[in-house]
Amino acid sequence: MRVNFCSVALLLMAFGCAGPRGTTKEVEVRIQPNENRIELEELVQSIFSKVNEHRAGKNLPRLILNEEINLIARRHSASMAQGVIEFSHSGTHSRFRRIGKYIGGMNKAENLARIWGHEDPATKAIEEWIKSPSHRKAMEDGRFRITGIGVAKSSDEKYYFTQLFVQPLR
Repeated sequence: MRVNFCSVALLLMAFGCAGPRGTTKEVEVRIQPNENRIELEELVQSIFSKVNEHRAGKNLPRLILNEEINLIARRHSASMAQGVIEFSHSGTHSRFRRIGKYIGGMNKAENLARIWGHEDPATKAIEEWIKSPSHRKAMEDGRFRITGIGVAKSSDEKYYFTQLFVQPLR
């Protein structure tokens, strides 16, 4: 009999909440072997689909996936996975400012998850976000219309998820 152990850590930074300020040491995303890139892109698409399914069940509009915001999220996930920064919202305000270069927005939010020891890390991240009132609030905020998702995998097989949400000006 196989036993699956699962450890989950979650964080939320939303709506301009106070958080660590200053610069971050985010890294350029390292090129992953093809199979890793494919796996990580499948996880991005899985998170995107599952969040939109959840929103549809609440009669909320679908989110639009934005490639520039994906890259911002991916860099944060990669920085955490590569041990450059701790698993945290450090630099959130900087990420929100970078988003502003592509999309003017009123409110922004960030959900993070670190998942390991689970067969389907994307499903586990969504389950944990739904159980957390603050994470669920970001997922269910009808003002958010645009999202970016980044996933990275550490050398010790932990998956780092960053999902950014944006309420566009129009």
